[in-house]
Amino acid sequence: MVVPLSVEDVLPRLRRATRPPAVVVGLCTHGLANVRSLARQGIPVVALETNWAQPSAATRYGYKVGVSALEGPPLHQALDRIAEASPRKPVLYVTNDRMVRDLNRDQAHWRERFHLLFPEQALLRELIEKDTLAPLAERQGLRLPRSWSVAGAEVRGEAPSAALDSIPFPCIAKPVTPMSAIKVLRPPTREALAAATRHHPEIDRYIVQEWIPGDDESVHFTAYYFDASGNVRWPFAGQKIRQVPRTLGNSTAARGVDRPDLLEEGLRLFEGLGYRGVASVEFKLAPDGTPYFIEATVGRSDFWLKTLIVNGVDLPALVYGDLTGEPVTAPDRQRNRYAWVDGDRDGPVFVESIFDGAYPRARLLRHVLEPKRFALFDWSDLAPYLAWWGPMLRNTFAAVARRLRRPSARPTSA
Repeated sequence: MVVPLSVEDVLPRLRRATRPPAVVVGLCTHGLANVRSLARQGIPVVALETNWAQPSAATRYGYKVGVSALEGPPLHQALDRIAEASPRKPVLYVTNDRMVRDLNRDQAHWRERFHLLFPEQALLRELIEKDTLAPLAERQGLRLPRSWSVAGAEVRGEAPSAALDSIPFPCIAKPVTPMSAIKVLRPPTREALAAATRHHPEIDRYIVQEWIPGDDESVHFTAYYFDASGNVRWPFAGQKIRQVPRTLGNSTAARGVDRPDLLEEGLRLFEGLGYRGVASVEFKLAPDGTPYFIEATVGRSDFWLKTLIVNGVDLPALVYGDLTGEPVTAPDRQRNRYAWVDGDRDGPVFVESIFDGAYPRARLLRHVLEPKRFALFDWSDLAPYLAWWGPMLRNTFAAVARRLRRPSARPTSA
């Protein structure tokens, strides 16, 4: 296991740095993509993490600093010490919504000390909370699945609900608050929804949405960077190949696609709002091709980041160069050459697809044959990939064993 440095160990190195440092909070595969991109430009990178057993933490890049939590006082104290020691203002990259919400509460403080990838505080709050995002998206002219805001007690079956009386099942249900114990559900019945949420009384409100038919490949995303003048830089359109859980979750494999229409559609969400920083928009295409807005990621990148990097848009380095004025040599134009695969999470999902008799065999063959780049693999940084093999084999064998024990159970793919 990696033995991290302390914050105090790193401070003398930052004081000697000739370029502004970059600070990456979280060293999951998504954080690793940020760290590799920045370090290869000769940028001093500090990676803050709590979980040093994950394969991505084995990277040779960056100063790896241990903290006891990636939000709240432990994170805040580490960030303040790093900012104080840095001769020039660092750039801050965070990797999940909990971090974004945490730092946004005192955005003015952090903006004085770091270059942030955030829009202004009130706009960020409106975009990151699901119960305010949906009305905003509707006002901006995007198509949304029919949605209802439903109290947690109603969802759990503890109180009557006129909203649930009118909702067709199956549907989509997700907590209003990001990073909750439940991410997203697709219950086939009202009873199944109550059963799935009954043990989470801490979740006080859900967004319940109409289900748009379609499998993983019907989900597309668009990513953007808005510079200090509001100009859109380095737009990218992508398509999910697989996600976990299937039909509902985060990308485990994705590719770039030529969809200027979706790039334009995604920009409607931000039109006239004065947005600055990094953002992405996710759509699900109905069977007739109509794009429905699903969600937005704001103030940070997500698991789609490596898809951009392997297809010609090295976003972390480009953003660093724009915010600091430092020269970087990084590709900036989308070229759809590779599928990106997060092998750390994709193996079991791919196994499910093989066992799903409804999954098109031609599509599986295409996935096998298309050129790929893997999240952890890198010739110049092999340690994360080597550390991944043991957990990957255990997870894949476990997935195969589960499927063999339940040969008639098939995950829904439409």
